[in-house]
Amino acid sequence: MHSLAAQGIAGFVGSAALSGVTLWSIKASRATEEPKSISKLLGEKRPDKRLLFNGYQGKTDGSQEAWRFAWKKYVGDHSGLAKNPFSLTINSSLVNAPAEFMNACKNLFGEKVLNQESEKYSLAFEYCTRDALVSDWIWVKGKQLVNSNSGNWGNLWSKYQSANKYKWNAAEVNDQNKFKSKCTSEYSTPAGADNDVSVLRILEYCSEDRPANSR
Repeated sequence: MHSLAAQGIAGFVGSAALSGVTLWSIKASRATEEPKSISKLLGEKRPDKRLLFNGYQGKTDGSQEAWRFAWKKYVGDHSGLAKNPFSLTINSSLVNAPAEFMNACKNLFGEKVLNQESEKYSLAFEYCTRDALVSDWIWVKGKQLVNSNSGNWGNLWSKYQSANKYKWNAAEVNDQNKFKSKCTSEYSTPAGADNDVSVLRILEYCSEDRPANSR
């Protein structure tokens, strides 16, 4: 056999064998995956996100900004179609997320899937999550924003003034009232991880222990 032809055949056989090994490895990897609830999988893979629940921020009428945004996106993606994944009646005139939509999300969270490629996981991620906030990271550390009526703001302001880390722009925060206002506003801003500077700052200067009955 011509040497070039032989080399070509050998190369083809080698490539085919390698492809077979790769495909087998992928299948073997997937075979060892154990189903996890969507809520657990999302918590592991996307700590920068949080599941949306009915009752978020103490409201059950779907009027929260995050729920409104999710519902608007769902309507925009499926309006005019014969079917939609949650089998809902699409009413584009509704501003607040309807109970049926919020319940559909809730029902998804307990569903078990193998990985992030699952259609149900994708639905939950797309329409039933929100960005993690500074407040979320503070909460899991057993802390909360200092009460607006607390007499401790003066001490916190003094602590902040004498500190040399995690500082805001001096022109923006130059008195106690501005300091308190900045703490309050930043507490509700998105933060992708617990080492985000906003999280560290609020934890350091603007937080207090949560009541024992809320832990």
